[in-house]
Amino acid sequence: MGKVESIMDMNYKGTVMHIGAAPAEEQIYCYSTSDEAQENACIGHLRGDFGTDGEGFFTSWTPHTGKIMAEEAHKVFCTELDHVVSALRENGLLKDRATMAKHIARWQEARIPLSDCVQLALCIETQRRLFYLRCNPMRGEYNFYLYAYRKAALMEVQRKAKNMPEFCNTRLRSTGEPIAIKYGVPGYIPLKSLTGSKEEIDKRIAELNQYHGADKAQIAAMEAGSLFGWHIPAANPNMYDENGLPRKRKKENHRDEQTR
Repeated sequence: MGKVESIMDMNYKGTVMHIGAAPAEEQIYCYSTSDEAQENACIGHLRGDFGTDGEGFFTSWTPHTGKIMAEEAHKVFCTELDHVVSALRENGLLKDRATMAKHIARWQEARIPLSDCVQLALCIETQRRLFYLRCNPMRGEYNFYLYAYRKAALMEVQRKAKNMPEFCNTRLRSTGEPIAIKYGVPGYIPLKSLTGSKEEIDKRIAELNQYHGADKAQIAAMEAGSLFGWHIPAANPNMYDENGLPRKRKKENHRDEQTR
């Protein structure tokens, strides 16, 4: 059986969204919290269920204590929120209870391991916002919570939670060109001002990383984030050792213990 893709891109009426499984350390953003920084980044959350027959669609919106938006910005946000929900309805994830259950069976990487029932957590990124969606297809319970965050504010919360520097410096792997990477920003910044011999440039890169407080594990995580997105497990420095190499996962022993 082929592996089901856990990441997708959608475009609904001009709102481009990148949807992927929320890494374990980001599943907390699918819940309300007393953490001040996270709460201040949160605009609010939408709660919904599919009714007794599993085919309805009932929602309620709860604002949080995030920054109050101007009227025009609020209209833009409401349109964006409507587009995200409509896209998920069209995609099928929020169509009805039965279809949601089928989606949850496919998104193994997005499952919330500590919940009492099978739930999943997704990260939905747009140009301006981050949305975290928690799905639960159980009858008699709320079937989804969709939390909306100001993107820049939450990215800063996440950067500090991962103990990541704001910048790091390295060489572009394909060409060896010296570059800078800013946390949360896709791509890289060429450092054309760094000139000299290879040894001189490498020394300057090391000095810059020391200034920014970027170690090898953090640099490896930032390289992955800048290339493949900041909401993937590889963008976490805990995935790497002190040399910036991927940590080997411990192999699970699937053999049953023999009873005496």
